[in-house]
Amino acid sequence: MDTAGAVRATDDPDDDPRHSVDWYRDLPGGRSLRAGQQFLIRCVDGPWRVRLETFPPRLEIEVPGGVYILEDDGSIHRWTYRLVPRGP
Repeated sequence: MDTAGAVRATDDPDDDPRHSVDWYRDLPGGRSLRAGQQFLIRCVDGPWRVRLETFPPRLEIEVPGGVYILEDDGSIHRWTYRLVPRGP
């Protein structure tokens, strides 16, 4: 994945909602990441193209104009943050 334009997860509070490491254990590729390891997640719509996130990743990230929601079904290589715009 191209890392140009990646946003670093420096605003990554520990109390943000996330699944536990064990929750991901049985997903394809779920055993390949360790707690605290950083990896890239593609972003769809919104201001970002990719995000450097810490495992386990946040489920939601507030951004101007909406909320990125983590789509973490299937292989970790296919995970995506998809922007859900705020209503009027």
